[in-house]
Amino acid sequence: MEAVTEKNLIKALKPVLRHMTWQHFGKWLIKGLSMGAGSALLVLIAARIFPLYASRSWAVGLGLLLLLSVMLRAFMLRPGMWETALTVDRAGLKERVTTAWQLRDSTDVLAQCQRQDALEHLDRFSFQKALPWPKLGKQLGMLAALLAVVLVLTMWPNRMDEIARNNHEAKKELLATEGTVKQVEELIKNDPNVSEDLKKQLSKELTKLQQELKQAKSLGEGAEAIAKTQKEMTTKLSQAEEKQNLDKLAFRLQQSSTTKGAGAALQKRDAQDFRQQAKELEKKIQEMDPVEREKLSKFFEEIAKSQEKAGNLDLADDLNKVSQAIGSSGQAGAKEMANLSEKLSQQLTSNAAATRLAGDLAKGLSSAKEKVLATANRTGNGAGPSGAANSMGSNSSGSSSQTASSNDAGKSGSQSGTGTGNNSSDNGSGNGNGVGSGSGTGSSGGSGSSGGSGGAGGGSGGGSGAGKSGNDAGSGSSNQTSDMNGQTKVGGPGSSGIGGNGDNREGHWDQVYVPSGRIGNGGVESNLSGSAGNNSGNSTMVDSTGGLVQGGSLQPYSEVFTQYEAEARESMDKEYVPDNLKALVRNYFLDLSGE
Repeated sequence: MEAVTEKNLIKALKPVLRHMTWQHFGKWLIKGLSMGAGSALLVLIAARIFPLYASRSWAVGLGLLLLLSVMLRAFMLRPGMWETALTVDRAGLKERVTTAWQLRDSTDVLAQCQRQDALEHLDRFSFQKALPWPKLGKQLGMLAALLAVVLVLTMWPNRMDEIARNNHEAKKELLATEGTVKQVEELIKNDPNVSEDLKKQLSKELTKLQQELKQAKSLGEGAEAIAKTQKEMTTKLSQAEEKQNLDKLAFRLQQSSTTKGAGAALQKRDAQDFRQQAKELEKKIQEMDPVEREKLSKFFEEIAKSQEKAGNLDLADDLNKVSQAIGSSGQAGAKEMANLSEKLSQQLTSNAAATRLAGDLAKGLSSAKEKVLATANRTGNGAGPSGAANSMGSNSSGSSSQTASSNDAGKSGSQSGTGTGNNSSDNGSGNGNGVGSGSGTGSSGGSGSSGGSGGAGGGSGGGSGAGKSGNDAGSGSSNQTSDMNGQTKVGGPGSSGIGGNGDNREGHWDQVYVPSGRIGNGGVESNLSGSAGNNSGNSTMVDSTGGLVQGGSLQPYSEVFTQYEAEARESMDKEYVPDNLKALVRNYFLDLSGE
């Protein structure tokens, strides 16, 4: 009798093991498919309640992941030879196979006989009948139902899918905007002409913007954050106060023939020309006699006082040093002047770099904002407060809106007033042509009278109104004062109401009337009704009591001119304006100054 070895047992058990393996993986496959279909169904149902981008992909992915997990578990629990021997013995072989498998390496005669007996019973064992396939009808039915529902939900259109796609595009656009913000940040860091302090301020604003973009719940909020940051950074880069101080210094320097060239170069923001003019000024200082130097020293001292009064202490200190040095000797004055000119040249260079950087930042952030708003308009994801984003284009938008409003509703009127004194009465009236912010020019008039014991009376009034032509009117303002004889004395700023027998000089005069509405104190404003042609409307009168200039003040022309020029520059600096337009405005004020 041939000895039964381990190989003989394995060969006899392999068909049974194969049958059991198919049953094992089949059972786990049904379980895995059911779990995968169930998870996919939950995802598809949730996608109909909440916007979930690529919900079908998520459903398929989650289902496959669960299926693979279940099958991996099935592979780890797959049956082996020992499990097969146990199953066969439970099916009727009564521990013959397990005993033979345990004694498979034994050479004892009894063990060999036992293995031979097990092998003979295995040959007669019908495993298909003893180990039939389990009934899987219920499990297969549940699986089929789950797959059918999943298929229906997959094919059935879902309105949340469009919302989810829009949200995804919004998030994608905001992430792209963060990339643009990083590029802008690199642009700031790599600019050598921008001061470190300004770089820190701008970087802080950009960091804040990145956080707001991450927290933005909609594209509208993202666009608003970009617009807000753009405004803040443009304001910081405009350096309005610093430029205003330079404007004042340039204007004062142009008042002297000696420093006129340097002042003009400073006014034009031409650093190279300013350096050249400063060198020529240094030569002049060295060649001056003591009397001329004393005069120039006092001139710089006056400028220093004005700068100190304006709060620019550093520049005032430098100007005082120049003044003292010029007064001591020409050589010392030239040296201090060289130091001052170098500081101012560096400041001009820094301002030019800041202006250029402001343009680059405006371009980059505006482009990002436009893309965000375009995506919001396309996807309808602009929910949230976005008023600032839509109105941040420029500060001039508000002015345009006001002008349009005044063209629709503004009407020009005329007003008159009479008064009597205790002993006699005098009537006064005055008319002036005013230019307003509407579409054209119109006319406004004001008159007033007051009584006194001597029969003398005076009054002041202001009317607002401007029209395109004929009977049409917009809105504007003019201020005028009249004396007893009905002669208009002076028209206020912002109007051309200078007429009658009053002062009618163009260009320069020593003092001009600044109404209280301009300087912010005194004066009572009231509305009067009047008529202009066939249309009637409202006018505004500023009533000042007690004298000719009680409602305002007489101020030197140079101060008023400087104030208006500084405000014009500040308005330009709030938003990016091309250099050629800035030059046009500068030339306009230079013409007004008579230079």
